[in-house]
Amino acid sequence: MENRPNDNQLPSRIRNHNNENNNKPKQKKKKHTTLKVIITIIVLMLLGGGVFAFNVYRNARNALDSTYNPLAKGFKRARDVSDVLKEGRPFSILLMGTDTGDFGRSYTGRTDSLILATINPKDKTTTMMSLPRDWMISIPGSESYGMQKLNAAYEFPLNGKGHPETAISAVQDLLNVPIDFYAVINMGGLVKTVDKVGGVDVVSPLSFEFAGYTFVKGKEYHLYGKKALEFSRMRDDDPQGDYGRQMRQRLILTALLKKSDKVQSLFTPGFFESISSNIRTNLSFNDIMTLVAKYRSAKDSITSTNIQGIQYLYRGQSFQVVSPAAQQNATDTLRKSLNISQANTGNRFASKNPSSVAETIPSYARIQASGQ
Repeated sequence: MENRPNDNQLPSRIRNHNNENNNKPKQKKKKHTTLKVIITIIVLMLLGGGVFAFNVYRNARNALDSTYNPLAKGFKRARDVSDVLKEGRPFSILLMGTDTGDFGRSYTGRTDSLILATINPKDKTTTMMSLPRDWMISIPGSESYGMQKLNAAYEFPLNGKGHPETAISAVQDLLNVPIDFYAVINMGGLVKTVDKVGGVDVVSPLSFEFAGYTFVKGKEYHLYGKKALEFSRMRDDDPQGDYGRQMRQRLILTALLKKSDKVQSLFTPGFFESISSNIRTNLSFNDIMTLVAKYRSAKDSITSTNIQGIQYLYRGQSFQVVSPAAQQNATDTLRKSLNISQANTGNRFASKNPSSVAETIPSYARIQASGQ
């Protein structure tokens, strides 16, 4: 197939996954959390006015400049983002938490946590929509590799480049919503950020024990970094599985956003430098300053939601398949929050040219009826 990348471009675990003769049991992967995205939200959008004394400004600029990672040259964006920010219109940002420990590792890692956020300064609203990490898709540009999970899109090259571009293309093709920016955060930032703001207050939606911590349903907790991290990581003992974990991730994120007016401690010496190695984004420093000036009020009302599918077992792996109605509802919600006209949702499998294997996947209705 013309767009098929060379196998050597892909991590070995993807090559192995696509080898039908590889029947070795997969090792259980370490779980990670979308809460890494709070660094980007706090730093990029919600900084209070007047805190930029000269030295703080200089330190912040130097550190944030090092997080800047523009999209690949020639990557076609859905719209002109510079005009969007200049005019103060709503914008979107795809927030991805990788399963790497740091950006110095030799492999890219999967984005096991994904949130598509829209920020609307006119309505003073922020919408956070969690996406199923196991959503069954066909990777744009790598369709010949068959069905993959949405969280794998970040590992696949697009036009010979890595990785944010592929994930952005996949989500745009799924939902027919423009993605203006992205931010990739790894595990290193969460504990530092929650500790810097003095912890966050959340009410536990269920009772559970995890990593030495006990949480009781309905009880409010003041959580510092490590405990907040574990609160949001547990999945196996949650009756809602990954969807329950997504909800707890959004609880932490929302609590952090609401504390944003009191985050002067973020500007303590060395803070920006300490987190800069944990973030990659295509927001430039000038973009960030525009967000500080025009978009800060969007935290006044935060809507938290998710897209939910049903399980489908395919070649020994568990995928999530989303109904056409749920996919269209997500598109309607996101486009409305961006103040753009309503439109049909995107492609069922993300790619406009899905692999021929897609023809063997039953419709959502048939999967639902089968009760897999």
